[in-house]
Amino acid sequence: MRGYNCTEKTGKVADCKVVDETDDILIISDDGTIIRMDVGGISIYGRATQGVRLMRVGEGSRVISIARTEKEEGEEDAVEGEVEE
Repeated sequence: MRGYNCTEKTGKVADCKVVDETDDILIISDDGTIIRMDVGGISIYGRATQGVRLMRVGEGSRVISIARTEKEEGEEDAVEGEVEE
């Protein structure tokens, strides 16, 4: 089974979670940046794609943790990063 097409351009996969559209995800980098994102807003692609960028990190920084969390009622998304295709 093939899940990701990792290249020099795309880099390594930081983590993988099973989620549904009612979830949020938290992405944490080693420089202390935390992003909470609505899963329903992330683009879905077919097999053998190069993925979707969910967080930009600075030179020398990297994502250290990703967590699935339940969406809180009435909470607006506090996304500091950007979703890029």
